[in-house]
Amino acid sequence: MSGKIEAQLVAVEGIIVEALAGFPRNVNVAVAVAFAGLGPELTRVETYADPDVERAQHNVVGRVGFGEPSFPCEYFPILTIQKAPI
Repeated sequence: MSGKIEAQLVAVEGIIVEALAGFPRNVNVAVAVAFAGLGPELTRVETYADPDVERAQHNVVGRVGFGEPSFPCEYFPILTIQKAPI
């Protein structure tokens, strides 16, 4: 992707290994979940680019026999975090 986007779009959809190839800085939470769970070859990810979103957002969903447990995670992009003075 290059240039400015005007609306939300799917940047990558597939397994973690595919997402890492295209967006290594944007899938850190998904990679951690993959290694804690089924592994990167069996964990699916959807990554979106959205010009209207100010924070990074993740929604982790597990599909298991008893239901679909999920949890959200939201944080400011790294560029907006100021370093603490030494």
